[in-house]
Amino acid sequence: MDKIPPHPPVRRTPAYSWAFALFVALLFPLYSQSALENALNALPGVRVERAPAAVDGIGEWELSIEQPLDHDGERGTFRQRLILRHVAQDRPAVLVTEGYAIGGMRGELSRRLDANELVVEHRYFGTSRPDSLDWRFLTIRQAAADHHRVLKAFRPLYRGPWVSTGISKGGQTALFYRYYYPDDVAATVAYVAPLPLGQEDPRLQDFVQRQGSDSCRAAIRAFQRALLTRRAEILPLLDDYAAVKTYSYAGVGRARALDYAALEFPFAFWQLSSGDCAAIPDSGATAAELFAYLKGMNYLYLYDDDVIRNYHPAFYQFMTELGYYGYDTTAVAGLLSGGAPPANRDFGPPEADLAYRDGYMAGIVEWLRRHGDRIIYIYGAQDSWSGAAMTLPERGGPAAAVMMVEGGWHNVRISSMSAAQQARLDSLLGAWVAESR
Repeated sequence: MDKIPPHPPVRRTPAYSWAFALFVALLFPLYSQSALENALNALPGVRVERAPAAVDGIGEWELSIEQPLDHDGERGTFRQRLILRHVAQDRPAVLVTEGYAIGGMRGELSRRLDANELVVEHRYFGTSRPDSLDWRFLTIRQAAADHHRVLKAFRPLYRGPWVSTGISKGGQTALFYRYYYPDDVAATVAYVAPLPLGQEDPRLQDFVQRQGSDSCRAAIRAFQRALLTRRAEILPLLDDYAAVKTYSYAGVGRARALDYAALEFPFAFWQLSSGDCAAIPDSGATAAELFAYLKGMNYLYLYDDDVIRNYHPAFYQFMTELGYYGYDTTAVAGLLSGGAPPANRDFGPPEADLAYRDGYMAGIVEWLRRHGDRIIYIYGAQDSWSGAAMTLPERGGPAAAVMMVEGGWHNVRISSMSAAQQARLDSLLGAWVAESR
């Protein structure tokens, strides 16, 4: 794909709104709380939702912005949640593109740059949900237009360099934003952002099956089988755990929930843990020991009815555009509870069309490989999602870098990187930010 698709049109706001916002920004170069609140309320579509709180000496504002449901037409609006962490007007700004609801504290990149931080909740997640979830408008392109509109609104207040960043699905979101609006920010840092090329990209399972030693992979398969061969002993433990956690598995069924948990284990092991194969219970373990290890992996919440509903938007995106991975049932052949073969499609909204858009993600990835300048990709070398990590051309590629953290899993951050990698990141990022001043 040589050219990016046409940018989705962004609704214009009256000129006086922009002029007044710029006037306030110039009038109050060093904001008092009241001046900043006035400036924020003057931005087109922006509303202060909560008085600022001081967090680690930083003023934290909860805001929202009115967004069109469809950036291409008149189909109503919704309010998108934002968190602003204000340091100073003359500092750079970091735009954090969440892949889900807003959560967490100030990011390490903002701290590293001593930058203002604007966090954007993803459309259809958290409180940023339209009254009617029309799945047609939950797309990469519509979300990118959301972020473009947010940046245009806030640029009169923070006129220095902007850097975008995100983690996991949020990292994907940052990359898609750059695809549609490549010049909006000076640089992008995408953490653990996979780029699958199919609804069930086989590269991900292939990667998982190559991880660890032969004995480690054998221990993983044996653990999967033990969970299901001892189903009668494990299910009461699952019931007790669900009661304590107030989980309900009514939708998938308790037996099916255990199937999914066993199938998910190899992927989760390399994604969510340090990969300590010696810690996996062996064949002599009791059912209680098997289940204790499983629940310690902390992913059994995924099969709760409320969680599944809350993740419907994510799985809609995974199945239709973003891509995902499939289950390898080889190790548990003959042990599943029956019914249709388990698939991650089961976690999407049942009323939605989950047909995958062939070629769309491949076009984005090819553009990023050839034209995605000023992007740093950070991955963990053992993270299951790294099976779909970005690869850059050896020659003639963009001004970008892929940094693989040895021994890292899905929680890798800049602080996890080697001193040499951190120095390279700081050098690249510093140069790109300086060029945009």
